[in-house]
Amino acid sequence: MGTTFDPIRTAADVDAAWLTSVLHASGVGHDQTITSVEAHTIGTGQVGENVRFALTWAPTGEGAPTSVVGKFPSADAASRATAVQLNTYAKEVGFYRDLQHRVAITTPTVHHVGWDANTHDFVILMADVAPAEQGDQLAGCSLAQAEAAIDQAVGLHAPT
Repeated sequence: MGTTFDPIRTAADVDAAWLTSVLHASGVGHDQTITSVEAHTIGTGQVGENVRFALTWAPTGEGAPTSVVGKFPSADAASRATAVQLNTYAKEVGFYRDLQHRVAITTPTVHHVGWDANTHDFVILMADVAPAEQGDQLAGCSLAQAEAAIDQAVGLHAPT
């Protein structure tokens, strides 16, 4: 999977035709077409915007996802400027483009990475891992969750 520059800059730019094209290119739903898309923001969006796209396919059938998740830069100017200054977006794009296949951690399948190094606009389209939930940094986690996190940290760092 290479990085592709494309016209998608925000979740509002995403439509059924673009999603169909990108998912077909990644080997998903090749005999089907997305006929409608509903976008719902997920997460808290401190650094970027995460959107779940509910998909309707025609003809309906096996193998095509009913939803995917897109990641985009923050719409908030201060958050975006901070992320650009810290190279947050470049690092995330680089992880999914260059490192994901080299580490032994649980990550979603990535269908598309779009990146503009000049503007730091990006889109990462990936499998929806619902019903997984974001952790609560204030509430903490259980012993089992902490152990799982440590196992993932080992899988992230050991291969590299």
